[in-house]
Amino acid sequence: MDIYLSSSLKDDIADSAKFAVNSGLNLEISRFGKIALMDEKYDEYLEYYSAVLKHFPNKISLHGFFSGLSVICKDMAIVEISKKRFLQSLRIAETLGAHTVVFHSGYDLTNKMEDYKKRFVSSQICFWSEFVSNFEQAGITAVIENTSEPEPELLLKVVENVGSPNLKLCLDCGHANVASKEPLEKWIKVFGKYLHHTHMHNNNGIFDLHQGLSEGTLDFVSIIKQLKASPVKDYVLEMFTEKRVIDSLAFFE
Repeated sequence: MDIYLSSSLKDDIADSAKFAVNSGLNLEISRFGKIALMDEKYDEYLEYYSAVLKHFPNKISLHGFFSGLSVICKDMAIVEISKKRFLQSLRIAETLGAHTVVFHSGYDLTNKMEDYKKRFVSSQICFWSEFVSNFEQAGITAVIENTSEPEPELLLKVVENVGSPNLKLCLDCGHANVASKEPLEKWIKVFGKYLHHTHMHNNNGIFDLHQGLSEGTLDFVSIIKQLKASPVKDYVLEMFTEKRVIDSLAFFE
């Protein structure tokens, strides 16, 4: 079991890295630089992160770019910028030594068209069947994170059909609690052997609050017990105060 700190805990990656080291945690880089300035400062950001993490002693994962992106959009201009950002995410992972890159699925919960779920799955399969080769060549795992999916079978169909050892799933517990009526136990069971990574945070089932593991409607004592029996090895604490991180670590003792 590998427990990760989300770098969003602090504004500066150096401060998050320091807290992770002092707490004996791995690090997930959850926001790389400022997206509004990415085209202008990408190289500058990469140089700074490389310097900060050069001697980081623990494991690193990366949350890929996600703001405004969609690889399944009908607008090809949006798809192209999304591909660019996804490739940039991969290059960041290669440079910083991250073994896993997390990507939002981009599921649109507001789309109530009768065939939307079918189109979502087929579009994801089409994209990843070609794009995953970049990760296979790099020896890095891409994981698709549930964002607003109402049921886990949608993402399962994607990774099953792509059939690459470098494409797996990330279970975001808080997202599932807000967007889905299915219990988290079912999400874990359905994701099965493809469950590679998990984002841990709690909420009230209404808003994506990113609270500590004891602060919400999810029973993380039961959830962690089930996760320990699954293939998942990476547990990312996605809460953004030191107290919540420290309190949540007690669940793993």
